[in-house]
Amino acid sequence: MASAGAKKVYAVEASGIGVVIQKVAEDNGFGDVIKVYHAKVEDISLSENEKVDVIVSEWMGFYLLHESMLNSVIWARDNFLADDGTVFPSEARKYACPCSITSFYKEQISFWGSVYEFNMSAVKKYALKSKMTKP
Repeated sequence: MASAGAKKVYAVEASGIGVVIQKVAEDNGFGDVIKVYHAKVEDISLSENEKVDVIVSEWMGFYLLHESMLNSVIWARDNFLADDGTVFPSEARKYACPCSITSFYKEQISFWGSVYEFNMSAVKKYALKSKMTKP
């Protein structure tokens, strides 16, 4: 954003890489343009009544909802975005198609029914539950 001509950029990053971002900005001549917040967006504040024109966020993770960042982006939009501002990306579509992966099921689930003639049905139930709760 800074190299594209933005007068001020607020970078918000809660993970460990957040501490490195300011150094990267300085090393590339943008230290006075980019202000880094090593925090969650809900924990930062801008100057009174200050609004931003654009919010760019990688909020979707994989499968669109895995990292659960959508609520944070909505919070940032509602609290920081100017009335005529824009959020990128502003929409997403999720497509799903039922399928059958018999070999995967046999390897990951059915396998646990009986292992070397031991009743492993408890592990089978656990394996099935763990697969059903993750994307």
